[in-house]
Amino acid sequence: MAGVRGRRDEGAPHTADGPGRDGAAGQLAAHVESILARIHADLLELADVDTDHIDEAALSNLLGALREPMGRLSAVRTRWAGDLSRRRVVATPPARRSGAIKDVDQEVGSQLGMAPWEAQRTTEVGRLLRRHEATAAAFTNGEIREEHVRHISRALKHLHGQRCLDVEVELLDLARRHHPVAFGRDVRRIMLRETPQDAVTEERRQHMRRSIRATDTPDGGLAI
Repeated sequence: MAGVRGRRDEGAPHTADGPGRDGAAGQLAAHVESILARIHADLLELADVDTDHIDEAALSNLLGALREPMGRLSAVRTRWAGDLSRRRVVATPPARRSGAIKDVDQEVGSQLGMAPWEAQRTTEVGRLLRRHEATAAAFTNGEIREEHVRHISRALKHLHGQRCLDVEVELLDLARRHHPVAFGRDVRRIMLRETPQDAVTEERRQHMRRSIRATDTPDGGLAI
């Protein structure tokens, strides 16, 4: 269906494009709702599977098969949250945008049952996806995670043109093979190679922002 996937310029506000726009938008929303209903029904069926009747090797393979669809669904969630945040920011006067970001983070957290810090990271990554097409494609395909996107965006921040594209390809190759913690070390190494002064400045900034986070746990405890 036309309009299921489409890209807008990063700074463009979401406004009506002409006669019939509201009707087309309503049809698209209804179409997406039907897709979500099918996914929900399939998930209910999947949840009812009795794994006691599946042998160990097959169960291991099925567990691995969950990785891509779960990654893709997570990517949709992040992209939608980022799009919502971007629209609110564009529609808000510059002096009030920090408050608008906070408000939409709270809304996303409420809609998705996320802790505030989780919602903030999700909306941030969703906005970052607009900057680098290859990274956005890999994330949408479930090949990399949110933290990978954050690392890549940080590494490419001061690169331009073909060099930016070449380094992005290198980073994506590493991101697909390494979990976010190990990938963070890869990113630091590449930043020191490509933009050493910026890498040092970024490291100092990250150090100043480091803090101890305390959060409530589902069992009523406290995690540091």
